[in-house]
Amino acid sequence: MDVNKTSFYPLILDILADISESHFVAFDLELSGVPVKQSGAKRRIGRATLQERYVEVKEAAEKYTILQIGLTCVSEDVETGKYICKPYNFELTPLVDVPGLDLERDFSFQTGAVEFLNRVGYDFSKPFSIGVPYLAPHEAQQARESHAHRQDKSAIADLQIKETDIESLALLRRVRQEIDTWLADGSPDAPGSIDITSVAPSTIGDEIPEMTRFAKRLAHQLVRAEYPRLITVSRRNCVQVMHLDEAREARILADRKAELKERIGRQKGFSWIIESLLGVDISNFNLRLCATDRETGEAVYADMDEYNAHFHRAEFKLRSRPRVMVGHNCFLDLVYIYRTFIGPLPDSVDEFSKLMHKHWPLIVDTKYMATHNCGDINPASSLEEIATQLEQSEIHIDELDPLHSKYRDVQVLHEAGFDSWLTAQIAIRLSMKLEREGAYVEDIDDEQGGVELGGHTQTPSIVSSAMASGQGLLSAAVKAFNLGSAGPAAGPRDAFNVKDAQNPSTSTETPQAKKSYAQASIPIPQKTPTKSANASLSLSPQAEAFVPSSLGNNWMKGGDPSIGAVAEDDLFEIDPNKKAGYQPTDQELRGIKGGMPRFTTDFWRVYGNRLRVFGTEEGVCVLQGAE
Repeated sequence: MDVNKTSFYPLILDILADISESHFVAFDLELSGVPVKQSGAKRRIGRATLQERYVEVKEAAEKYTILQIGLTCVSEDVETGKYICKPYNFELTPLVDVPGLDLERDFSFQTGAVEFLNRVGYDFSKPFSIGVPYLAPHEAQQARESHAHRQDKSAIADLQIKETDIESLALLRRVRQEIDTWLADGSPDAPGSIDITSVAPSTIGDEIPEMTRFAKRLAHQLVRAEYPRLITVSRRNCVQVMHLDEAREARILADRKAELKERIGRQKGFSWIIESLLGVDISNFNLRLCATDRETGEAVYADMDEYNAHFHRAEFKLRSRPRVMVGHNCFLDLVYIYRTFIGPLPDSVDEFSKLMHKHWPLIVDTKYMATHNCGDINPASSLEEIATQLEQSEIHIDELDPLHSKYRDVQVLHEAGFDSWLTAQIAIRLSMKLEREGAYVEDIDDEQGGVELGGHTQTPSIVSSAMASGQGLLSAAVKAFNLGSAGPAAGPRDAFNVKDAQNPSTSTETPQAKKSYAQASIPIPQKTPTKSANASLSLSPQAEAFVPSSLGNNWMKGGDPSIGAVAEDDLFEIDPNKKAGYQPTDQELRGIKGGMPRFTTDFWRVYGNRLRVFGTEEGVCVLQGAE
């Protein structure tokens, strides 16, 4: 569904409701510029460190702007066993759309980015004609401070008049004389105010000459300095002087503050959506903004009681409950989102990862999921390639909502809404595929000599031959699954592009399986209670569920040392009962049987809060707090 500045506020209640009911939200951005590799004397030799890459992305995020944002809200329909996807495509404008905020923005376009967007058919007029506005918290604070400064008359610097400024001195004498004459008139018919014009009242003809800003400022300055019980108000061709009424001034000040609040609320635009995703309090949202026609923008009749009930149902679910966010290759996207909507970027990537984890406790990068332990050679892992590969699998339990059918029969690659929908599909299908094909060991059957991977028992010959050929357990599990030893074969194209394992029919090494296992310097996990794919697993340092997916690592009892142990309250701080009164239903807690692993399972300790950053020495950014 396309959303622009005219349809945004009429649709926002539905958008907030969809976010509040989502199992997760997938996102994607289109940008006016991205970091580029250094050339010439500045060209780097070898791979950059993660910190160096972050600095490059930070500089780009501070220079370029977000043109388009795609969000796909994914909800679970337990009755049908389907994940319902609702993609939204938002045009965004870098312009300050609401006047009177005293805000200016600088933004740039990069030739390479413009050429790319031109090739894919992007309409560059949209951000400036129909884009949704936004307002970062520090910009809102800047607008408030500017407003407060304008109201503080004592903060206005006085003009210094020299003895040679004959006309200015004459104006001040005339203004002083007119005010004194007015104050001296004690008759009942005396006017309640007087108008100071550019010339004396006796010389005014049919038309009053324009009063310059300089002359107005001199009049304001004189009254402020010499007549503390009087106030001045600028009019079109004059300065009006009247008696001070403190009650009236308090009302005027309150009205101006309310007007500023309304302007900030209108300019916030898409920032309301980001705040809802962060679980920030949005209870001060002005529901009257929604009472417009989505096509024309004209005011319409609205049942405010219905609006209020609709809004508070969503706000109650969203309060203090950050959404689970899913992106593809989203390290760069998250830096841009933070800079645009949350605040100034910190100098170090470590600090950024801590702040990002604080705002969104669980972020999933589908590129990292698809390339976990991929080795030194980066595999083909673009959004389109992975989606195409997964299209061949048997896992298709996601579908578009009927009201969001734009992408049902057409592909609009590199439109943010479409790409966010592809990302959502990959998250569902790939997590289920990894879970079914053996992302971690759940049980070792000593008597049968079988290894149960993700609920499927694998013959030791498959595992040992994989070890001997230098493959990891995950590769072995995938291959065994595709060969039919663990269930129905996968499609002809596997999402991981793993090498073929040795033909199991030529191996008779079942008695040697444990020996090969030991020779690989990987301890055999002890028996643990077998759990279903969606059962909640312990996240304590003693957890034994995780299994390596590549050789050469020094595996410990708790699993992959590069991933580390996690406290459940730290990594998955998404319990709605901690800060909000909303109680999830039994269906929400159970989810779809056989669907994605629940976000409280050990599965996401492996694949959550890790952002793929190819081209760096580290190759991955671990969001701090996940360790």
